[in-house]
Amino acid sequence: MQYHIIEPVPALRDIVRFFWTFEGMASQEQPYVLRTVANGCPELLFHYKGAFLELCRDGKARSSFTTGIHGQANEHRRFVVRESFGIFGVYLYPYALQSIFGIPGIELTNQLPALELIPGTDASRVIDSMQGALNNQERVQIITDFLFRRRLPLKHDDIAHAVRTTLKLKGMVNIRELSAQYSRSYRQFERNFKEHTGFSAKTFSRIVRFNSLMQRPPSAHKSLTQLALDFGYYDQSHFIHDFKMFSGYSPRTYFSGKADELL
Repeated sequence: MQYHIIEPVPALRDIVRFFWTFEGMASQEQPYVLRTVANGCPELLFHYKGAFLELCRDGKARSSFTTGIHGQANEHRRFVVRESFGIFGVYLYPYALQSIFGIPGIELTNQLPALELIPGTDASRVIDSMQGALNNQERVQIITDFLFRRRLPLKHDDIAHAVRTTLKLKGMVNIRELSAQYSRSYRQFERNFKEHTGFSAKTFSRIVRFNSLMQRPPSAHKSLTQLALDFGYYDQSHFIHDFKMFSGYSPRTYFSGKADELL
């Protein structure tokens, strides 16, 4: 499996966190299961090779889009592919959905719409270009041009700043103190934050904290308890509850490396 991160040009860094590519081998005999966990940021995804099926909680499998948006989510999903695959992703800030597609973030929470279903995107043009690109360097240029054509000035710069602050501080923020930085009431701040990100500021910070913790697995020198304390969890049951809700596993099972065996 090969996973690479590509930085966007400076002029797009207010809406794009980074581009990424993921390529791998799979077969009917050795399928690959892709697990997604809760994430406060949406992604624009192009499957330029291979077709994924979503493994639903009712035990059935359904086709996934080839190109679409994986909205910000507070739930986990599983997908399977039985052939070689390649994915190009655009990891967005949640408020970027309004700027690029004219859609408030709240409308895409936990949604996976195909790009063709988003009005006015000229989806077929960008999809054909991404599928026909010779390499990921070409795909970066194609999607960069697409984003420059689509983007509109950001609305509510204060919400964008609050999102970036929450991400920078790994979710460990005081929401009332954060809202007090802006000339609006707490209720108005919460309403606008949820409209543009899809979550309340509190839920968004919980997901960001979880995502940050996922990138810092326990080691021989740091227990799960210490890791939880480092990220502001003072209640072990709260830590386990959030982790299981957002990933589908207890932290001990997930970090054991045996989660993939539980199919």
